[in-house]
Amino acid sequence: KNIDKKYFINPFTLLPLSETNYFIRSRVGLFQFKNGKLITELNLLSYQPSHFIRINGSYYFFSKTNKLYLLDENKLTVTECTLMGNILKRIDFTDSNTNISDLFWEYNNSDPCLLIENSLYSLTASSTNKTVVTCDLLTDAVPDNCSITSIIYSKKNRFIAFGTDTR
Repeated sequence: KNIDKKYFINPFTLLPLSETNYFIRSRVGLFQFKNGKLITELNLLSYQPSHFIRINGSYYFFSKTNKLYLLDENKLTVTECTLMGNILKRIDFTDSNTNISDLFWEYNNSDPCLLIENSLYSLTASSTNKTVVTCDLLTDAVPDNCSITSIIYSKKNRFIAFGTDTR
């Protein structure tokens, strides 16, 4: 089924589930495709999604007010998550005026991490409850004299690499 391009949101966001199944972000939420065919559209307008990320094999998204939600890709349901860790020490994090600068995750071989201004945080979902996510500070010294284009973070190897474009 052809879909009018005006229903897609820019930038184009593809969330792969398998080689043949995926979500594509739309103006209303997410289109679900199986074997190249549109199956359904999941309405997420009430959640105001701003950033999607994959943590331990599951998709999550932050709302415009920085609330974190888990997307159950089988049941097509959304569950609010409990955020833990030292990100909560940022008094302004739950303020909708505090913008998440960017998220980096599996697509660039990175363990999930969150960038807010000059602070980089790791994101780890509990192995016993996917709705409990810990967000801990990795560094508050991310360079600000360049444009960060990518970050590769490996908890196992205790490694952070920054890809940049100079301003």
